[in-house]
Amino acid sequence: MAAIIQKQRTIVESIPFHTIRADSELDFSVYYKGKDQKFKKIVQSGNRFGKELKRKLASVNIEQLFVSTKEKEHYFSYLDKTLNEMSKDMDVPLKEKALALYDGAVKVLEGIFENPEAKINAHRVKSLVKNTVDIVLSHEHSTKALIDVSSYEYYTQTHSVDVAVYATAFAHRLGFSRSDLERIGYSAMMHDIGKCRIDKEIIYKPAALDIREFDQIKRHTSLGYFILKGLMENDRDVLNGVRYHHERHDGSGYPERLKGKNIPLFAQIVGLSDVFSALSTKRIFKDAHSSLEALHIMQQDMGATFDKTLLDAFVTFMIPNVPKE
Repeated sequence: MAAIIQKQRTIVESIPFHTIRADSELDFSVYYKGKDQKFKKIVQSGNRFGKELKRKLASVNIEQLFVSTKEKEHYFSYLDKTLNEMSKDMDVPLKEKALALYDGAVKVLEGIFENPEAKINAHRVKSLVKNTVDIVLSHEHSTKALIDVSSYEYYTQTHSVDVAVYATAFAHRLGFSRSDLERIGYSAMMHDIGKCRIDKEIIYKPAALDIREFDQIKRHTSLGYFILKGLMENDRDVLNGVRYHHERHDGSGYPERLKGKNIPLFAQIVGLSDVFSALSTKRIFKDAHSSLEALHIMQQDMGATFDKTLLDAFVTFMIPNVPKE
């Protein structure tokens, strides 16, 4: 592995290990952090990220690499191109695709939560959704593969990726067209974007929220709607999925306490996926339910809050795909 960076003041940003494809040529330099906590350059811009290098890094469980901040945009261009190629390449193992897509999506979502007004970030999310749809449509076991690499710890970005995977795969089972899969996937990926406008102390509070704090959290659906409108998103179904994913069949949801069939279908599918993800991931103040426990809770304890036919179809679809803990 190559030499230590001469100036340790060099500003770097972490990038997920699985998003760098073996034997690909890079137009940015790549670093890793050694045991001495110093950054070491392992690939110079203009060179290839060799298969043997990737194997060695994988053997010591490296999960994060680094790129200099000034070359970050080169990395994102590479990520977009690479995920697009991998999602269509049937010679790439499904697990490798799933890991690259999942980790890449989390990285892109970090960017849009930091700068939601940047249209380039919204474009990157839409490109990721297209890659997700490519994988879902071309692999029989894609849903299980994507679920297997999902996070069991709850973070807004990982949660958003999980919800997009569940919603897209379920919509495919329901017979949605490719165009509709891309639209619902985008809506699901962006469903919590409004949380970037909520006080971070509330978002990351290591305990259950009080009434005042929960009232603040409830604003995220409408805030997300207006962020998308600001990005010139005019697709009503996409906007509805973001604005109404917390509406409930019995009228107990928010922001408008819609009931039954008044809740748009995109919002119902995103809502089901959102609840399943929230129940089956660990938070600071609560342990995760197993996937099967989460589905049982949704049917037995929360049944009145969802359309029964849609909920039963969601459970029937998910059971074969989730881990049997």
